[in-house]
Amino acid sequence: MDHWVQYHNVEKMGGWPTLPFRVLTNKPANTDLIGARVWLILGEGSGQKRFMLHSTFLIDSVRDSDERGFHAEVRGSSGTLFEPAPDIESTYWWQELERCTGNFAFGFTNVTGKNGLVGGLRELGRSLGAEC
Repeated sequence: MDHWVQYHNVEKMGGWPTLPFRVLTNKPANTDLIGARVWLILGEGSGQKRFMLHSTFLIDSVRDSDERGFHAEVRGSSGTLFEPAPDIESTYWWQELERCTGNFAFGFTNVTGKNGLVGGLRELGRSLGAEC
């Protein structure tokens, strides 16, 4: 299974995600993503940001986005919304996450094969009740 990370900047996006198990991306819609797992990371605060794991889900649909500034909408119906969203900056895999995503500059990023990172995300998700 492929694992993807998407970053959501709370200030730039005008708040926390409004729909569960959905991410918007500037990358083209690609139905090959169906069945993959998404890990949604939130960054909140101006200046010193707080980074949190918001949710994880399995992709079951990909379509062109109707939202201005985004090419695709990726959705799932099976997943876990973490409430409260745990901070992740102190995890052993945080630096690998920053490196793999270019400090979140790369957008929707495939992290499959980054075993320490994927293992860490899965470990945290399971500890919070997710089936991942």
